Amino acid sequence: MNVSQNKLPLSIVIIAKDAERCIARCLESVYRWSQEIVVVINECTDCTAAIAVSFGAQVINHPWQGFKEQRNFAKQLASMPWILSLDADEAVSKELKQSIMDFIVRNDTHYNGASCARLTYFLGKSVLHGGLFPDINVRLFRKNCGHWEGDSTHERLHIDGEVFLLKGNLIHYSHGSLKEQIERLLIYSEFLVKNHKGQQISSWRICIQTFTCFFRRYVLKAGFLDGFRGLYLALAASFFQLYEYTRLYEDNVLHCFPEGNLENVEVSELKSC
Repeated sequence: MNVSQNKLPLSIVIIAKDAERCIARCLESVYRWSQEIVVVINECTDCTAAIAVSFGAQVINHPWQGFKEQRNFAKQLASMPWILSLDADEAVSKELKQSIMDFIVRNDTHYNGASCARLTYFLGKSVLHGGLFPDINVRLFRKNCGHWEGDSTHERLHIDGEVFLLKGNLIHYSHGSLKEQIERLLIYSEFLVKNHKGQQISSWRICIQTFTCFFRRYVLKAGFLDGFRGLYLALAASFFQLYEYTRLYEDNVLHCFPEGNLENVEVSELKSC
């Protein structure tokens, strides 16, 4: 590939698994103007690594430990002073690219990071309601001034210092096939059970949170204005919440029953579950 020599002191850092469907689009949007691309993969069974290498990326296979842990591991591999953290199903728009270039060249020492709006595409169209836009994300930061924190499934980038708001959108081609969504749901739910083991949750709370999730996205956040896409995404989000918290409820209930004959279980023990 013909690559321009006018590149930013910037490392593009991506974590991916079986992302051959989308990673080329992501890399195409950044490889011409960044000095380094680092792609951390885990348990890939497709051509993700080969595609990344064709764009000049450094590919590292690292066992999956959770989103926060994987992102922090990838961050440590970057050698440039600035890092742009992306997912394989994202792409940098032309306006955002220009804003990033201006920001890094300006090198204002008042800012150690930068955020941008993320625009989600679903079924071929952008989704502008339901709480999915502008969805401000911090993704650009000085290497020594940022790290990922939170639990293994709900991570966020913490910046030591001020954050600048960039112009332009980070395009998010999320919500692949139904199979991919279910696989993602299973990963998140198992980490939820692991991270909140022992936490008590009632069936009433599950019902209320599921309904509230749908009502907030579809009504309060005007998801209905996105037509069928808005309805689908609101229903999917509420179903995912129902499944995740039901898995936690299931885990708690199963731990209430000792192994062996249930005839020996005291009624008081069951009432406490």
